[in-house]
Amino acid sequence: LYTTDGTTLSSFSSLERLTATNTAITGLNAGTSIVAMDMNPNQGALVALGSDGQVYTVDPSTGAATNLGNRDTA
Repeated sequence: LYTTDGTTLSSFSSLERLTATNTAITGLNAGTSIVAMDMNPNQGALVALGSDGQVYTVDPSTGAATNLGNRDTA
């Protein structure tokens, strides 16, 4: 289970224990925060939408974000 405050990725290993691991999200464009994210089950990737309109993948173990481009691009 993953959640974010926009710049930090929090992961929960067990809903019973509710112990969170916090990791800074790096690699976003300057001034950008994450506004939405979801796990892509087909690729096993954490996909996020930045406040800059860009789509990113985020590595859950490192917090490294990779810019995939604009959400309006076909």
